[in-house]
Amino acid sequence: MKERMVFLIRHAEPATDHQESTYLGWENPSLSSQGEQQAKAAALALKYRSLQAIYASDLIRAVETAAVIASFHHKPVVQMASLREINLGNWGGKRLSEIKKTDPEAYTRRGREIDTFRPPKGESFADLAKRVLPAFYGILEDTCENIAIVAHAGVNRVILSHLLGMELKSLFEIQQCYTQISLIKQLGAVMQVEALNLLPANEAGKEGCQLERSL
Repeated sequence: MKERMVFLIRHAEPATDHQESTYLGWENPSLSSQGEQQAKAAALALKYRSLQAIYASDLIRAVETAAVIASFHHKPVVQMASLREINLGNWGGKRLSEIKKTDPEAYTRRGREIDTFRPPKGESFADLAKRVLPAFYGILEDTCENIAIVAHAGVNRVILSHLLGMELKSLFEIQQCYTQISLIKQLGAVMQVEALNLLPANEAGKEGCQLERSL
């Protein structure tokens, strides 16, 4: 197998009803106007990269981000429910301050047991890993050239922490801002994280320059 790159991308900013930090899992908002600009910047960063396929979570914020990227490559977006963000159950769509006030014990326990804690009717990050990692390796088996995967902060942290040999409970040490791109190089069975969380440039005339310098 020849060397190839996997571009792992977090979706762009979604439109939410308030600016305060919110638990966003399987909730399904579209991109905000700012998110649309972020998606365009990510697409321009990858414009001159040959991509065999473009995969995305089937949640709208990921699909819309991937569609902008795909428009430069004349490829369909392969949507996968297995790449959805962690299911936050009853906490989904609620503000962090609200959960901290109404269920302080559970809020504190989640901080202590981030890998195994499940909100009511939701998933733990251990559950998420059991869903996401087989999907990720299935994508790799189905392709042999460069690919892009547009997913979510939790999903990407699970994949990257696994590839970096980190304990799952440390996954929040990995930064994930909107449309940041991580580069994963594969040669046969060997996979190496080449770069973490590159932010596409968006200044006029500099589209993608940060990504280009990293390769």
